[in-house]
Amino acid sequence: MKPIRYLLAAMLPLAALLLASCQDAAAPAAIKGNVIAIENILFSPVVVKINGINIGVVPADTTIFIQRGWLDKSVVVDWQTVMPVENGKTLGDSMGATFTDIGLNDGDTALYSIDAVVGSGANVDLFFAPHITNNSAVPMQVGINMETAVENRTDVVVPGGTQARYIGYYLLVPNTNIRVYRPEVAYSPLLFLGRDFGVDFDLNTISVSGRLDCIFNNPPPRTKSGDVPAGIIAPHQKGGRANVSQPLQAGQRMANGYIWAGDDQPRH
Repeated sequence: MKPIRYLLAAMLPLAALLLASCQDAAAPAAIKGNVIAIENILFSPVVVKINGINIGVVPADTTIFIQRGWLDKSVVVDWQTVMPVENGKTLGDSMGATFTDIGLNDGDTALYSIDAVVGSGANVDLFFAPHITNNSAVPMQVGINMETAVENRTDVVVPGGTQARYIGYYLLVPNTNIRVYRPEVAYSPLLFLGRDFGVDFDLNTISVSGRLDCIFNNPPPRTKSGDVPAGIIAPHQKGGRANVSQPLQAGQRMANGYIWAGDDQPRH
C-alpha cells in the first residue's frame, strides 16, 4: 500500500484542474460590444428591426436587451405596432416610427423607449388607447374620431356589462372624439353617445401608455340626438412621460448609466 503522501501528490494536478474549472465557470465572460434596450410601454406588442434586420416581436409592457457586436456601433431602430384583429378587421390606426441613428461605444447600453408620444417638438404624433367600459344593459358599437379626416368605424361591439375593453391605438387630433351607437343604427350621425376632447394634454402628465378609460353608464339613444352626458372619459394617469422634459440629447448618458437614444420620428 502506497503512503498517503504519495496519493495526495498524485491528486494535486487533478485538484488544480477542478479548481481552475470552477473559477472559469464563476467568472463573467468578457463581452466586447454594446447592448440595446428596447422598452415597450404600450398595450400593443411591437415588431422591431435593428439596422433593417427583423429581430422579432417585443411584447406589451416589456423591456428586452440585445447584445450587439463591436462592429455595429451605428444603430437604427424601427418599430411598428401589432394591431389587434377582430372578425377579420384590423383595429386602430397605423403606429410606428424610427429612432435616429446614434453611435455606441464598447460597453454602452442604449435605451430606446416606445410609448404613445411619437416624435418631438413640432414633429409629434400623439396616440391614445381607449379602454371602453359599458355599464349599460345594451351592446354599444364604437366609433373613433367620427366626422373627422381620420374617422375610424371600428365595428367593435362592446356587450353590456363589459369592463375596460381595449380596442387598439388611435391618433389624437384637435377634434378627437369617442362615440358609441346601438349596433342597429349603423353609425347614425344623430343617434350616439359621445364625448369630444382634443390634444390639450400636458406631455409631462399624459399616460406614457396612452390609455384613456371611457366609461359609459347609459345606453345610446334610439330616436333622439346624442347631445346627452356620455358618462366619464378620463386619462389613466400612470406615471408621466419624464423624457419629454429631460434636457438630455440623443447620445448623452443617463443617471442609470444608459445612453439616451432620443425621440423616435413618426413614419409618414
